[in-house]
Amino acid sequence: MENVIYSHSLPKGIFKVYHTRPDFHFHEVKQVHGINCSYPSPTVVEADAIIQNSKDSTPLLIKTADCLPIIFEGLAENIFLHAGWRGLALGILDIPELKKIKPQTCFIGPCILSCCFEVGHDFNELFPEVTLIKKDEKFFADLISFAKEKILDLFPEIHISDSGICTMCNNDFHSFRRNKTTHRNFNVYFSKD
Repeated sequence: MENVIYSHSLPKGIFKVYHTRPDFHFHEVKQVHGINCSYPSPTVVEADAIIQNSKDSTPLLIKTADCLPIIFEGLAENIFLHAGWRGLALGILDIPELKKIKPQTCFIGPCILSCCFEVGHDFNELFPEVTLIKKDEKFFADLISFAKEKILDLFPEIHISDSGICTMCNNDFHSFRRNKTTHRNFNVYFSKD
């Protein structure tokens, strides 16, 4: 299988998903399902968002296996973040660094979609604003719509889009919900500058 399994062009860069860890230099963080944001560091720090300034064109990497990889392109800086349901519940979209970069464009990469994101009815205690979809006595949640509404509420002028790809439905992608895999999708953002 070719290592690049998905690619999407953005105004300031390119978003790609690799099936295995790419063999070029990139900046990454140790993701912990939290809301910390970090500039690149010589040592890998615990965070779920990483900032790229205009003077550093080194690619940014976020690992996922169903969570939302979200790239925000700002006026001078970009932020790439890992947003699972825990991070969204904690407020990763409310981090002050996002407001600081004045985001113009936002793209949500392949992640689990509402067709497959089964939740318990108690999910609404964490996300009261998410309408649960009931199918055959099971409940499903749409985190993409939740994230988009939150982002548009914070940044009404932003241009936002998503891949439309469900990592659980599409076997090209690793999915923890599908088979409890320890493998990850390596989402990489390449700045064009």
